[in-house]
Amino acid sequence: MMDSFLRLNRSKHDYTNKLLVYNSPFSLLIILVIILIVNGCASNYFKIGNNMFASGHYRAAAEYYDLFISQSTNGALITEAINNRSKAYYRLGQREMSKNNYRAAIRFFYLSNTTAADNKMVDSYLIIAENAYDNEEIDTVLDLYNFMIKNFQASPFISEVIYRRLKVYHKHYDDKYKVWDDYLLLVDYYSDNKFIKKAIPIVDNYIPSLINDSLELKNTHGHFEAISELLNIYSYQHSYHEVILEKVGILYYQLASLQKEENDFLSAYEYYNKAINYYPALEENVKENLNQMITSMIQHGDSLLRERRIADAIKIYMKTYNISPDNPQAKIAIAKAHEMESNIKEATKLFQEALRYEGNNDYKQALRLYEESLAKDKLQTTSEKISLMENMIKIDEDPVSFAKSIIIEYRDGTIVNTIEDIVQQLKDSQAKDIRESGWKVLMSTGANRYEVRYDVTSREINYYFIWQVNLLNRNIIPLNQESERIME
Repeated sequence: MMDSFLRLNRSKHDYTNKLLVYNSPFSLLIILVIILIVNGCASNYFKIGNNMFASGHYRAAAEYYDLFISQSTNGALITEAINNRSKAYYRLGQREMSKNNYRAAIRFFYLSNTTAADNKMVDSYLIIAENAYDNEEIDTVLDLYNFMIKNFQASPFISEVIYRRLKVYHKHYDDKYKVWDDYLLLVDYYSDNKFIKKAIPIVDNYIPSLINDSLELKNTHGHFEAISELLNIYSYQHSYHEVILEKVGILYYQLASLQKEENDFLSAYEYYNKAINYYPALEENVKENLNQMITSMIQHGDSLLRERRIADAIKIYMKTYNISPDNPQAKIAIAKAHEMESNIKEATKLFQEALRYEGNNDYKQALRLYEESLAKDKLQTTSEKISLMENMIKIDEDPVSFAKSIIIEYRDGTIVNTIEDIVQQLKDSQAKDIRESGWKVLMSTGANRYEVRYDVTSREINYYFIWQVNLLNRNIIPLNQESERIME
C-alpha cells in the first residue's frame, strides 16, 4: 500500500507543484492529507513492532521500529519507539549471550546503547578475555582489557578489568611500571574499591624497587625530585610507608649537611627539622650536627669579622640566634660584633685627628692619638704610624744619638757584641797597637739619613765598619762587606 502511494505521489509530482503555485489553499489541504496517510502507515509500523516484541521476535521488532522512527512525525511515539528498539536489541544481546555467542551479543548491546547494555558488553568482553587467557593468548587478553578500559570508564565493572590487567602485567611480564600505573588508575578513579585491596599484595612486590628508582633520582635530578617521588609513592596504600618515611628523612638529612657545607645555615636548619619529622630516629644525629653547625656559624662569623665584614658577620650571628635563641655563643658574638663596629668608628675618628696633629708636626700628640686608635682597632697602618711618630720624636730630640742607638740595638746588640769579640780576638792573638775609634755618626745623603762608623785597627789587621741608617724607618744598610758580615 505504501509503495503504491509513493508511486502515485511521484506520478502526480508535477501536478501537485502546479497546485502549489496556482491554488495555495488547495495545496495546503493536499499536504495535510499526505501527512495523515503517512502517519497512518507509520502508526501501523509502531503497532507491528510492539506485536513482534511481545511475541519475542526482537530482530523484526527493531526493524519495524526503525521504519516508524524514519517516517513518523509524532515526537512522543518516536521517543517510545527508540526506547522499545533499544530494549529489543538488549533482548537480542541477552539471547546471544545465552548461546555463548559473545561477539554477536556485543554488537546488539552496542546497538541498544544503554548503561545496562554497556555493562553487558563489558561482561561479554570479560568472558572473551577469559577464554583467550585460557588459550594463553596473552596479547589478545591485553588488547581486550585496553579496549574496555579506554571505552567503558563509567562502567562499575571497569575496576575489575583494571585489576585483571594489573595481574597479567605482574604474572606474565613482571613489569613494575605497568603494575604501578594500573594500581594508580584503580586508586585515582575507583577509590574505595575491593579490587584496590586485592591489588596491594601484588603491588607490594614492586614497592622496594620503585623506592630504589626514586632514590636514584637524587643522582640525576637532585634530592627534591627524589623526595617528591617517594612522597608520591607514600600517598598510596601499601606496606612500605615506614620505609619511605625513613628514606625521606635521610634525604633531608643529606640536604641539610650539603647546605651546612655551603654556609646556608637557615636552609640546613630547616632540612634538619624535616629530617627529624620524617625519621625521628635521626634526632640525636641532628642535635649533634646542629651544635656543630652553630659552632661553625660562629666561626664563620668570626672569620668575617677578621675580614672586617661586620654587617655580614652580624647577619650570621643573628641567624645563629634565630636557630638557637638559648645558645649564649650567639649573644656574645652579636655583642662582640657591635662592639667592634663601634670601636672601628671611634678608631677612625682618632686616626683622622692624629693625622691633623702629625701635619702640624706635633708628633707627641699624634703618637698619643695613634696609640688610642690602635687600642680600638688593630690596623697595620696605625702601627706603622706609631713607629713613625716615635722615630720623628727621637729625630727632633737628638738625631745623632738616635742613629747610634739604632746600630747598638740592632738584633739585641749583635753588632756591638761582634765588634767586642773582634777586639778580644786581637787581644788574645797579642796583636800590637790595638785601637778603637768609638762610634762616629755623620750626616749622609738624603733626609734623615746618617752614617755610623766604628774602626778597629792594629799592626796586623784593620776593621772599618760603616752603615747608613734611615732614621724614619730604622733601616740599616751596610756599606762594605765587613759591616755586612757582622750583621748576620
